[in-house]
Order: sequence, then structure tokens, then C-alpha cells
Amino acid sequence: MSLTRRRFLSSAGSAAAASVLIPDVVGGEIAQAAKRAGRFRSGRFPGGVLSGDPEPTAITLLTRIDDAQGAGTVGLEVATDSGFRKVVARREIPTSGLRGHSAKARVTGLKPYEDYYYRFSTRTSSSRVGRTRTALPPDSEQPVRFAFFSCQEYAHGFYAHAAMAKDDLDFVVCLGDYVYAEDYHRGKTAVRRDRVGVATTLDDYRAKYALYRTDKNLQALHARFPMVTTWDDHEVIDNYAGGEPDGGLAKGFSSKRKAAGYTAFFENMPFLPKTRNRLYRGLRFGKTVDLLMLDQRQYRDDQPCRDAVAPACAEYDRPRDFLGRQQMGWVKDRLAASPAA
Repeated sequence: MSLTRRRFLSSAGSAAAASVLIPDVVGGEIAQAAKRAGRFRSGRFPGGVLSGDPEPTAITLLTRIDDAQGAGTVGLEVATDSGFRKVVARREIPTSGLRGHSAKARVTGLKPYEDYYYRFSTRTSSSRVGRTRTALPPDSEQPVRFAFFSCQEYAHGFYAHAAMAKDDLDFVVCLGDYVYAEDYHRGKTAVRRDRVGVATTLDDYRAKYALYRTDKNLQALHARFPMVTTWDDHEVIDNYAGGEPDGGLAKGFSSKRKAAGYTAFFENMPFLPKTRNRLYRGLRFGKTVDLLMLDQRQYRDDQPCRDAVAPACAEYDRPRDFLGRQQMGWVKDRLAASPAA
């Protein structure tokens, strides 16, 4: 029987200790209150578990605890086996209602291209077990396998998550519109009911993510592969231009609504921004793939001529930002320096 490279990596050596980093966004006061309160006595994990932004020695893990009150901690375990006999990391993750009871951490000190298993727990309950995979080492020429999805409006129908979950992928990419703030398919046109309706407040946006993650196929996809994600417009409001104070074309836009959408997004996505609200970033997978995730909403100017289907207006040829100057400079530098095939 042949021994594949992945199986060799999985079987070679004993489990080494890893480190668990808590994001700064949790805040000192929340962390202290959670530490004093200790691990939540009970609670549920109805949205399952997620992992994301894999690097050769690191991964981000996420869940959300429901039916919890105030501040507290959630236990996290990471192991090299699904039975958790070889645990490489344990940590208490602080959270509170101020963060929507989202529990997120970055685990470092892992081995390249290794499958890991993880779970979260209260004193009396546990989440489902998730499996994730770190990225290929920098010198690897092994092929990279990934799938992508986007525009998954809940009421419109069901998506290809079940098919993707059956594959053998290194990671999955979400290209944006993970949730829809709107409710386009009411009544007879809806395949399934969006119980939240139109999201305008932070509680509404949080409820959208909770609703979408009641989809068992989406949960299974997240529990099997790490995800790399960006956003588009519907995480906030249709057609908004983030570089415009009034949101550009967006109807019903406000800075408060945008802030609520952003907060809910970062609470519910398995990655840690380097600086506040910075989404664009790069991930490398061996010598083969350099994945550049771009933010095409936050810095963009309004669409020319208000996007009207009409003769060109006077401002049609005026230069305008799409990525913003800082992000555009980062893209050019990254492309110029990338060794990826």
C-alpha cells in the first residue's frame, strides 16, 4: 500500500505544543470580565465551527455561543486526531454579548500541510468537531485544490456546499455576499424563508449570520475545510460605495448601518485583520499559488453617472478609485514580488 505525502506528514512525529493567540479586538475589559466569570456553564453552538486563513504554521478558529449571558470563556481544544488523544493546544477564549458571543483565536506553532481537529466547549456542552488544514510549506510544488462560492442569498435557494464538502480541498474561498442584508424573495418567490427580513441594526446583521448558518450543508463545509473570505456589497447594503459619505448608489445607506454590517462581518468570519477593518491580504500556498484577497467595496468611489443606462455624463471619464491608493500600491508590490506559478 502506498504512503501518500499527506498521510506521511500526518503520521510523522509526535504532537507538538502550539500557541493560541486571542485577537486584540476582544478588548482588555471584556477579557478581564470573562476571566473573572470563567467558562460558561452552558450554551449551544448552533452555527457550528469555522476555520480560516490557513498558513503553513497557523490557522484561525471561530464559533459563536448561543444562550449565553454576559461575559465568560469558551474552551478550545486542537488535536492531530479526531478523538483528541493527541491535543496540541488548549485555551480559554474570552467573549461577551458586546462581541455577539463570538469566540475567535489564531493558533500558531502548527505543522505545514497537516490536518487538525478542533472543538469548543462550555462546562456542560461541546460544539461539533471541525477539521482544518494548514497551508503547504513555501518550497512545495504540490498542486493546490480549492473551490469558491459567493452570492448565497438564503431565501433564493440552496447552493453547492454539499458537493464541495464531498471533495478533497485544501481550502474554500468566499468571494463575497456571504449574507444579504436585503430580503428580495418574500412570499411565493422564496425557496426558504428569511426570518430576519431587512437588516439595519447590529442585532439584525448578527441574526443574518446566525440564520445562514442554520444551513446544515454550509455548516458541514465549514467543519471540513478552512475558508478564505472577502466581502462585496450585500454584507452591508446593495450597491454601496464605501468611499462615498452617502454610500453612492445605495438606498437607505448610513454610516451607522455600514458600521453594523462591518462589525457583524468581522465577528463571524474566521480571520484577524492586521488593522481595523482591513480586509485585503495575501496567502501563499507553496510555490504554486499566491492568493490575493481584495476589498472592492470599502474604498471605492461612486459608479460613473450614478450607474445610469443613459448617454455618458460629464463626469464619465473622471479618474476614480476602485481599490483605493494604498490597496492598489499593495497589489502592485505583491504581484511584482510574487514567486508563485
